[in-house]
Amino acid sequence: MNTFSDNHAAIYEEPVDERIRKFLKLENYFLKINKHKEIDTIYDSYAALNSLISLYQTMSRAEVKRELIREIDFHKSRYIEYVKIEGSDKIKLNSIMEKQSVILTHYIILKLIT
Repeated sequence: MNTFSDNHAAIYEEPVDERIRKFLKLENYFLKINKHKEIDTIYDSYAALNSLISLYQTMSRAEVKRELIREIDFHKSRYIEYVKIEGSDKIKLNSIMEKQSVILTHYIILKLIT
């Protein structure tokens, strides 16, 4: 299994645009939740819950949902093009596209509900 995408870090120099800042903020919330959820102390429980509430507040905003849907859809169309390239890892690309389809379906449902 190729874990390059899981271990690869993107480096951004300031100033980045608002869209990238939103995505970095969401990523930070997920990282905090994952870090603090496994540790059984009052502080870590508070930090995980606080990050979860902040994540919910951010994700409930319509423009954030719209932007995420647009971004996932853009990447999905790019991956479809990459599958056509000879020598590409079609199994990895199909796995990524399946995950993105599930995420996209959930976000569209959330957008319709709220």
